[in-house]
Amino acid sequence: MKKSQSAALVEAFALAYHAQRHFAPVCEDAAARRLFTDEEFAQLGSAVTVLLQTLEPSFSGTPEAALLRVVDRYLVPLPAARDAFLMRALKNAARIGAAQALFLGAGYGTIPLRQTEPMRRMCFYELESPSLLRDKRERLRRAGIQEPENTRYLGAELRAPDWARRFLQESGFDPRRRTFCALPGLAAICPRKAFWQRLMQLRALLALGSTVVLDYPAGAGTYTAEEMEKTLPLLGFRVCEHLAPADITAQFFAAYNAMHPGAPMAAPADVYFCVAVRKADR
Repeated sequence: MKKSQSAALVEAFALAYHAQRHFAPVCEDAAARRLFTDEEFAQLGSAVTVLLQTLEPSFSGTPEAALLRVVDRYLVPLPAARDAFLMRALKNAARIGAAQALFLGAGYGTIPLRQTEPMRRMCFYELESPSLLRDKRERLRRAGIQEPENTRYLGAELRAPDWARRFLQESGFDPRRRTFCALPGLAAICPRKAFWQRLMQLRALLALGSTVVLDYPAGAGTYTAEEMEKTLPLLGFRVCEHLAPADITAQFFAAYNAMHPGAPMAAPADVYFCVAVRKADR
């Protein structure tokens, strides 16, 4: 299994464990647990627990306590907050008339399985590497989860120069319709130049008024909030929501932390969330 696919699977495991283990989880992803057999879930739990030996060599406690610590402190804060952020933005986009939802790098995410009534009027598109997508759909089949009728899947590598052309030809996506577009984790894995190129390609794919939702690492050698605020408008997108780590913690971890005051959770200190809208070219 590719490293990126393994990381996506660990992320899905963390979300599943979080939703199963805690009251008031940061994101309500009950479907994630069904992607794993009981044996596989236990094996992944044992595997990620070993990480704590490197992260906190002095930790002493039961294997269950170690698993809880490594998930809560290191594995789940970012994907849980990202999922909650995407879901909130998607609900807003559906409410104001978005007709399509496009997930670039969908991973093992289950948002299309958790549609609210307005979302059921949309068409969902998941674009992911062919091997991960095959594995994901096999897991859904094995779990007895029916793929939503309004969801389409396309196996393609985003780094391929013709991914946008293939997507338009094979997916049924309509570039004239207002779209919600999610880029979960893309900025973290793409070289800077490639990330800006993906946004330029999206500008050509997305109708005016379409929403783009992204997260990005901030700091030396990555991106800055000022850079995003300056560059996105140049690429055809107007920034309408931009959250720093403290904002993310306040908005998405408050309910969880109120229920778990002895072990509060916070957003990663170096990741920002952003919502931008496709604007008219000048």
